Amino acid sequence: MEYGWIAPESVPWLKENEPVLLFGAGQGTVELLAYLEEQQQHPDLIGIVDNDCSMWGKSLHGLPIVPPSSIPESEWSKIIITTVSGRDQVAAQLQAMGYAEFTHYHRIGTYPAASVMNLLILNDMQRAFNFMKEGDSVLHVGPGGFLSLEVALHCLGFRPLSMDAYSFSMHYPETTHRLQQYRSVLDYVLRMPQAAALGEETIRRRFDEVLHIRQDGRAFLDTEKLPYMMPARYSAIPLPDNALDTICSFAVLEHVRDPLQAIRETWRVLKPGGFAAHRITTRDHRSYSAVSGYHPFSYLNESPASWESINENKFYQNRVLPDQWKELFTRNGFALLHYRELHTYDLSADEVAALHADFKNPDGTLPANFSNAVDCELLARKL
Repeated sequence: MEYGWIAPESVPWLKENEPVLLFGAGQGTVELLAYLEEQQQHPDLIGIVDNDCSMWGKSLHGLPIVPPSSIPESEWSKIIITTVSGRDQVAAQLQAMGYAEFTHYHRIGTYPAASVMNLLILNDMQRAFNFMKEGDSVLHVGPGGFLSLEVALHCLGFRPLSMDAYSFSMHYPETTHRLQQYRSVLDYVLRMPQAAALGEETIRRRFDEVLHIRQDGRAFLDTEKLPYMMPARYSAIPLPDNALDTICSFAVLEHVRDPLQAIRETWRVLKPGGFAAHRITTRDHRSYSAVSGYHPFSYLNESPASWESINENKFYQNRVLPDQWKELFTRNGFALLHYRELHTYDLSADEVAALHADFKNPDGTLPANFSNAVDCELLARKL
């Protein structure tokens, strides 16, 4: 079995009936359970810790979900951090509680590294609108631990750079253990329609420009051709005004705390006529979980204070809906070239009744302008 959300090499050996706590009620835990079964390891999994208070008292694959306050009260040998987006915050949280990495806890959550999904999304927009020209600078916000898009963009003749708020287990510039995954990116680029026009020799030469393999077999990304800035926040992009031709992100904007400031920063760093290309996953991320009871609009059940409390020790998610993102761009100096709602979800009568009063009419009905759109993508041009 291939594992995309955990790093199997980081999973410690767990003895028979060894009491273990997992931290993170998400896909990382689901994959770890499958991995332990495959490896025929049978520890005593006593529960799943999660910072999301709305999950406490629920269960995932029969394991109870409990608050972090239960950690000192439980008898355990190891804590396995399976969460992906919040792995560094959780590690800091455990350190503040007096626990040490490798002695008390292990981080195993990781983003799927070999994915070319972001390249596919951006390439679809490029084929439709041809907005990126050879030599253009392209900032990718939120690569999430692997620079596959950046390597592909360089191979295709663009000047990529990237930034992220957290490392997400990024290995930079040395990336020896992911050499084969980067080579798979090259293989994919060579199959793209643009490859025929550029020529295989050109693409392979450009790949060698950004990934250097030393005589001892160690692999290093070129820091000049693939600059990577971390930590860096969308609210304060570390670049001068009018610096970029294009800025892109994928499943990032839903995590910014100040959406308007993110739009203003996008406008600031783009050259006049520059482009912003984004895929925004607006759905309540808890609806991805195998934990029952969540749908794409579940976060609208909460008051502002309650939602802040739920997000207190989590990877923050805002509650900006697709049509609101569209309005933010068009009201702040952008012309919308492309906008597409990716999914829809119709709330049941019971789900409407559960919405917080801030999100429905006084009589309990949905506002006339409420959209059932879930997730979106857009391409906007700076005016």
